Amino acid sequence: MNVITREGGKKYFGTLEGVTDNLSGRWLGSPRMDYNIYNASLGGPLLPGRDRATFFLSGERRWARDRAPSFMSDDFRRQLRKERAMRRIRTMESQHFTASSSAMMT
Repeated sequence: MNVITREGGKKYFGTLEGVTDNLSGRWLGSPRMDYNIYNASLGGPLLPGRDRATFFLSGERRWARDRAPSFMSDDFRRQLRKERAMRRIRTMESQHFTASSSAMMT
């Protein structure tokens, strides 16, 4: 929740801010996490030069599609999963071989 306690003044003022990785990701060739924040505000007098009646508006939009960003690329993660799966298979094979060998000895 965002609470803003501000009022307009004699002069008009405003802000605009945008933070996104969509543009930099394409330019730099880095992975995009789809992290985006946009803010805007505007305030001032309802009638120019008077400050009896003023206004202030503010808005914000945020979203982050990837909730678990990582420094590892998708290819690297896939390779790690393959290696882990191969280790499990080798472990199961060695356990099976050990169990069969001990069964033959008795």
